[in-house]
Amino acid sequence: MTSYIDLTHTIDKKTLAYPGDPQIFVEPATTVELDGFAVHKIAMGTHAGTHVDAPAHMIDNARPLSAFALENFMGEAVALDCTNFVRDGEISADVVEQVESEQLDWVILYTGQSRLWQSAEYFSSNIAVPSEKLLARMAGMRLKGFGLDACGPDRPGEDLRHKLWFEASHGLIVENLANVEMLLGRRFFFFALPLKTSAKDGSPVRAFGRM
Repeated sequence: MTSYIDLTHTIDKKTLAYPGDPQIFVEPATTVELDGFAVHKIAMGTHAGTHVDAPAHMIDNARPLSAFALENFMGEAVALDCTNFVRDGEISADVVEQVESEQLDWVILYTGQSRLWQSAEYFSSNIAVPSEKLLARMAGMRLKGFGLDACGPDRPGEDLRHKLWFEASHGLIVENLANVEMLLGRRFFFFALPLKTSAKDGSPVRAFGRM
């Protein structure tokens, strides 16, 4: 029987934006009681909640989100537990050793940071980030992209690892994933479908896994 795991955080008025990004608003614009119909007003940046980064997010004139075909936002994936592969705050390349020869489109990294979602600690400088060697190994796997349950491959205020990945792979990054722990060590089909907008840098997504 086919089952689905929702990998998306809910966006609501409690959702914190990445430091420096536009604040997130979700509020009623009309109500059934007063207006006869309900409409909500939503305001947020392109990197709010669970979202995808395109190379144009960090590099001038790099590949924009609109240049990726729909099939780039889905594919065969594996979720890897990184918690035992952290050395000096970085995730070792050894985490992909057992899957490096497999035919994969996406690698999803579980850091455990998602347990701090909706708290200021989520954006802590102490988060574990992919090592440069891990990014190089994943780029060599010719992935469509990688995802993680943290605010990105860099610590807040940095951009080194974003740029290394985009320059090496020209692929995507999906950030702020939820419920990755439910898929650890398993193969599944990953979806992270963006809004169809003119924004070049990224978009909120509805991410989920199908088994």
